[in-house]
Amino acid sequence: MKKMLVIKMNGQVEERENTGLESLQSGVGGWIEGIDLGNGAMMYCNEEGKCNGLPANLVATRLYENAFGKGIDIVVGDVVIVGYISPSGENDGEDYDYPAWVSDAARKEAEAFAPRCTVS
Repeated sequence: MKKMLVIKMNGQVEERENTGLESLQSGVGGWIEGIDLGNGAMMYCNEEGKCNGLPANLVATRLYENAFGKGIDIVVGDVVIVGYISPSGENDGEDYDYPAWVSDAARKEAEAFAPRCTVS
């Protein structure tokens, strides 16, 4: 079973099974757009989230800022994060379990935003 990390707009961080495109789309509530966070992690957000006026996702935005710098952009809506490095260390275009550093960073950021965000 491949695992993905879901970071909701309210800051809730949870692990779910990644069964492919449909589970990614379900996790973000629509079409997906990928953002390479580096270090083996790919964040998927709702491609039309800003057009549809989805609220900012504070935790996902902080992860984005850690990768690209502050003040460049914000991430809106629920997001999912998967890994893209195979157990053999290759980027072969497949999704894999999200890297451990993502879960640690997301939970740390969610706790920083508490009580506005919930951590489960």
